[in-house]
Amino acid sequence: MSKDCPPRSELDDLVMGRVPSRRTRRHVESCISCHAVLEQLGRDARLVQSLREAAVLLSDPATSDVIEACLDGGPPDATGAAPGGELRNN
Repeated sequence: MSKDCPPRSELDDLVMGRVPSRRTRRHVESCISCHAVLEQLGRDARLVQSLREAAVLLSDPATSDVIEACLDGGPPDATGAAPGGELRNN
């Protein structure tokens, strides 16, 4: 980034959907360095959002049980049998 680039906090604001200043908007439209930073910030924001969504899912005991069952060899079928026919201890 060059000395003319806006501070990272302004680029963060832009990624988060906040309206940037006119100066920042004009600069970012033509700055390759800022485009690269915005691209990375966007990927980071999507990763954080995915992790937050996963944390919400994992906080639900029913979801945690299904995930744990899948990691142990697959979810049980309707009879409570795991894939391969063995009964699970629930």
